[in-house]
Amino acid sequence: MNKGCGFLLLAVIALVCWGGHYIYYILNHGELANKPIYAAMQGVELTYRDKNKNKSREFIYLKIYI
Repeated sequence: MNKGCGFLLLAVIALVCWGGHYIYYILNHGELANKPIYAAMQGVELTYRDKNKNKSREFIYLKIYI
């Protein structure tokens, strides 16, 4: 194997490692990392949405946490 093929192979390996790290970073930071929090907030909103009779967009206050 000559030096050109070795360098190309090393570059491809580095690119694959960088891409894997980038995907890992996206899934573990920001909004995607907070999936359980957003799922809990959406569950509260879906549970208490129909209790608002006039269907206006008002804040949902849970007396337990106030």
